[in-house]
Amino acid sequence: MKWFRLVLTTGALACAVVAVAATTAPGRPAVARDLELFGPAAGGLQAHGFQPRGKVTVLAGNEVRGSDRLRIDVEGLPSDVCFTVFLSELNDFPFGSLQLVTDVCTNEDGRGSAIASLAVLDAFALKTEANTSPPPVFATPINVDLNHIVLWFADPADDDRFTSLGAGPFDSDRDSGVAVLRTAVSLP
Repeated sequence: MKWFRLVLTTGALACAVVAVAATTAPGRPAVARDLELFGPAAGGLQAHGFQPRGKVTVLAGNEVRGSDRLRIDVEGLPSDVCFTVFLSELNDFPFGSLQLVTDVCTNEDGRGSAIASLAVLDAFALKTEANTSPPPVFATPINVDLNHIVLWFADPADDDRFTSLGAGPFDSDRDSGVAVLRTAVSLP
């Protein structure tokens, strides 16, 4: 039985390595960044014994698949709580331009993970600014790189025991708690 488990485990690991290699674009290795605790709930979370942390990993897309694959892994958070994941221009307030990506929810052990397929390594937003010389008034596009990841409490009630700060708009229903994790080092 032990021999069977060893063969099965070895086979599963080999398949995982092949799958990762097949989904990563040639010349673009996977990119990993740590998520660090920050924001107005940081002290409250730590005072309650939580040590939030996480990691984001981006597998670059290729010509066949097109989009990148973003994996978010978190731990040390309150149990059974969801967090919204955003790509952001900056990793601190006021954050600049943002794009909602997905939610990651924790289990009873305070761990969670999510995977999303989207443009991550080449993500950008276009801001437009009207030209001052009419007529006609053309908008000048301004490129803004979205090369940080920030996570917010998805439900504003979930952060109440950690901070007295009010709700924010960082969720699909435009009603969230505060930011709690971010990448300190930007994505390429």
